[in-house]
Amino acid sequence: GETSRALSDIGGHLIDLTWFVTGLSPKSIFYEKQTLIPERKKPSGEWVKIKNEDYGTLLIRYTNGAQGVYTFCQTAAGHIGSDMWMEISGTKKGILWYEREPNILFLKRAGDDDEIIEVDDSKYNTHGQFEVFSDFLGWIDGKDSGCVATFNDGHRQVYLVELALQSSESGSWVDWKI
Repeated sequence: GETSRALSDIGGHLIDLTWFVTGLSPKSIFYEKQTLIPERKKPSGEWVKIKNEDYGTLLIRYTNGAQGVYTFCQTAAGHIGSDMWMEISGTKKGILWYEREPNILFLKRAGDDDEIIEVDDSKYNTHGQFEVFSDFLGWIDGKDSGCVATFNDGHRQVYLVELALQSSESGSWVDWKI
């Protein structure tokens, strides 16, 4: 939309994935955004001014004391299409996952060798849209696969964008109230 692009588009996917994997709930957020390329040329040759961000950094404080740092950019050179990864680090273990290799999870351990966990299943990677859509239709029929976004998930994403824009405008942390 006109008010947010990087966060409401690519950023929303990464944050939703992190919430799904960790189950953590936000306590407060801080968002800083920029428009790195303020004018762009349309395919028609017309130049247009960009009114929303193409880069943003979101900080989240979670209710359990954990912190999250998220960075999104739609104009990074060398990144074609979506280039998303998630890293969750604790004091003893962590995980690392790349969207471009969706069936591989790196399990990281302090003071020990990393373990690579590979799943031979394309159901939920970027090429498995048919299976995901099939799960959604099953959800409508009352068959919950556990992997379908709900209306509450969508509401949480919209709320996140609204709160982040409020934070960016004020330049301060804002409390999560839902």
